[in-house]
Amino acid sequence: MTKKLTLLFCLGLLSLTGLPATASAQTARMPVGTWKGAFADGSGSMTVVIQPNGSGMYQVAGGVTNVGTWTWQSTSPVGGIGTLHYRNAGIPSRGYYSFTWVNNNTVVLSDPWFRVTLKRQ
Repeated sequence: MTKKLTLLFCLGLLSLTGLPATASAQTARMPVGTWKGAFADGSGSMTVVIQPNGSGMYQVAGGVTNVGTWTWQSTSPVGGIGTLHYRNAGIPSRGYYSFTWVNNNTVVLSDPWFRVTLKRQ
């Protein structure tokens, strides 16, 4: 009985000290830099640029360069969703891309249609 009371007393003291009861999740950082990679099927390459202030671009070689502002939503300790806000023929548009960190110089970029490994330049 004394052990139970001692345990309850200690737990009560811990709850009064204001110690957090939940852990905070780690978040992945936005992949700032210039990134280049080629599609695995050899169909082309792409470049992504993300500046520290969020400005940047996205281009598939031979295609239109989309220039705008990136925003970042971390979804795990190793990745998140990058959204490029740009204008397409004057109409505000957005592209959503999943980024997963492999290491400090490599990310995997994907969307529902493709997946490509990008290297920091």
